[in-house]
Amino acid sequence: MSEFLKRYVETSVFAAVILLFSKLLGVWIALIVSGVTFSFSSKTEFITSITLATAEQVQHVTFIADSIFVALLVLIGTGVLVKTLLFNDLVRHPRILVKVIHHDLTGWLEDGHAMYPKLFAWGTFIWLAVILVVKDYVDTGIPVALPLIAGIFAIVYTYQVFSFLDTHISNMISYLYGSKRKLS
Repeated sequence: MSEFLKRYVETSVFAAVILLFSKLLGVWIALIVSGVTFSFSSKTEFITSITLATAEQVQHVTFIADSIFVALLVLIGTGVLVKTLLFNDLVRHPRILVKVIHHDLTGWLEDGHAMYPKLFAWGTFIWLAVILVVKDYVDTGIPVALPLIAGIFAIVYTYQVFSFLDTHISNMISYLYGSKRKLS
């Protein structure tokens, strides 16, 4: 298996666990905050569902849970983007690189072997999260603002990743053909 795929799978497992935890945390907090009575019903040994009394309660709990889920999704996705893209792009400037070294933040720097699998794996799971929120919108009628926020964030995230990739590819081609000087 190639190095890219190994790192992609590792990051995908991590992203899946984080997003599953975020969704479950959102549901748990929504049930506590809304104060509705609920029960657990088992369909099989492994599948358990939460049952609420009315459709309005389901919509209210789903709205709160998805609000928390989308907020965590945006925070985590922004953190991944800032840490990876911005930090790796900024250190191309000598003054910033000196500050990074001085503050011992070199552990945050990543090469393309670690950076791109991480960005693409998180992008995949961000889009899956958007699909989950849209499904909740269709099924329960939560406000359209939540799928819109998640969708717009996924588009911005994807655009930033591909823009960063395009810049790096353009720089590599420029260095190969000698039309651009290497930054020190």
